[in-house]
Amino acid sequence: MFGLLKSLGGLAADVVQVVAAPVEMVVDVAAAAVKPAAEVAKELVADVKSLKD
Repeated sequence: MFGLLKSLGGLAADVVQVVAAPVEMVVDVAAAAVKPAAEVAKELVADVKSLKD
């Protein structure tokens, strides 16, 4: 009985890893694409603030 539960627990952990891997890759790619835009936005905000001073 406990062996079956342990096997099911291992199977569930493996399924979570298989499902999470593509999601993690998509998030990493999206973060890499958005980061340069965020840097430009920070610079733009700093430029606008410097004009105000």
